[in-house]
Amino acid sequence: MKKVFLAIRRHLVEQRETWLLAVLASACCAATVWLFAPGYMSLDSVLQLEQARSLVLTDHHPVSMALLWHCLDNIADGPLGMLVLSNVLSWFGLAAFFRSRRWPLLLRALGLPLLGFYPPVFCIAGAIWKDALMQGALLAALGCLLSYARWQRGWVLGAGLLLAAVALTMRHNALAAVCPILVLPLFGLRALQRFRVGLRAVLAALLSLVGSVTALVVLLGLLSRFASPAHFWQMIATFDLAGISVRSGQLAVEPGNKALSPGVGLREIRHNYRASNHMSLYQCTPRRTQPPCVPTFRRVSEKEDLDVLAANWERAVRAHPRAYLAHRYAVYELVAGLTKRPAKLLFLDPGGLAHRYPLPARAKRTLSWFGSLTRTLYFSVWIYVALAFASLLASVGFLWKTGSILPMALSLSSIGYSLSLFFGTGAQDYRYSVWTVLSALLALLALAEPWRPSSRPATPVNALPTQIS
Repeated sequence: MKKVFLAIRRHLVEQRETWLLAVLASACCAATVWLFAPGYMSLDSVLQLEQARSLVLTDHHPVSMALLWHCLDNIADGPLGMLVLSNVLSWFGLAAFFRSRRWPLLLRALGLPLLGFYPPVFCIAGAIWKDALMQGALLAALGCLLSYARWQRGWVLGAGLLLAAVALTMRHNALAAVCPILVLPLFGLRALQRFRVGLRAVLAALLSLVGSVTALVVLLGLLSRFASPAHFWQMIATFDLAGISVRSGQLAVEPGNKALSPGVGLREIRHNYRASNHMSLYQCTPRRTQPPCVPTFRRVSEKEDLDVLAANWERAVRAHPRAYLAHRYAVYELVAGLTKRPAKLLFLDPGGLAHRYPLPARAKRTLSWFGSLTRTLYFSVWIYVALAFASLLASVGFLWKTGSILPMALSLSSIGYSLSLFFGTGAQDYRYSVWTVLSALLALLALAEPWRPSSRPATPVNALPTQIS
């Protein structure tokens, strides 16, 4: 018994940093759940919970999230289970990241809650959104990959890859955020060790891209068996056609495209087009000659109509590239906070099913406080994108000097995810950019390491380099 006690004591002493950060992260996670329980539900959240319970799914929302929520709802009714899951993943990932830093323990213990509770990052922690779950899964995947670099446990690497796969299925543009993170394990492959560090980084990036795209195709193919297609992409296509029409002064929607409502022309498109939200094109518009209202665009579901829409979009972009880019830049200006408008972080009462899970007064006050900060520079996404670009430039020298690819991977994840919004978003919504903000800050912290080769023993060639930890 004495030997067991001494062994436990020795383990606790050797791993005291790990345990201290784990306890601190657990306390932060518990405080977050207490603050927001049972979790804020928007209209998207309500619709997803209804699908999770009925298992009548569409791919408009992530199918993987609905299946997870179906299981969690049987354990804890409503949003609470999903709130706990996303925050456990997020705080674990942050704890693992700070455990991997070679800073004084006190500095890491202070940095963990400061970053986790930083308002532009923390603002979605209480919401049941796919964005929050994607961020939690990707943070946890990063934590597992960094832990694998330290302990070389195969199950840790497997858990990291599984969590990355979960993150990959959460959003249509998650690939841009996940792919750079998966460079980390590939950078240490035995087959790449004989190449110079720069070429090894390029090869690892190419392997990550191929592997991520392949995994995404396979996962979406498997998940499609549980859901009916909603063809959500058509709303972005019609948004682009409207933007091209407004910017070029010519109707970009071709005859035969049934997505455009009958009798609607350039005048109605101009009247309803809003760079801040594509949904204005699907709302009712009063007509001069008839009392009924018609939306500018309508959803189509037949394959022939979808093919016509896709071909129309491609031809319009090729014919009017400047108008397309001007439209896309106008949208991205709002997303990145390059205009005088405040960041759009809406916590509204969606009604219906959400009334069964009311928020406590403390949660409402906190959400209201977040809303009051949206006019400040803290929520200006362009600042974090600029920081990510600066970190990317610095990470080139850091990679050459130390052999660590972590700052570069995080910088590219931040930049790539933000650029994906340039081409793929249909609305100004700050929650889309939280990963851009967080990964840019993580990249800066990853650069705050000694710019010299690690003095630790060399890592076996078949393992991740110790320096990335």
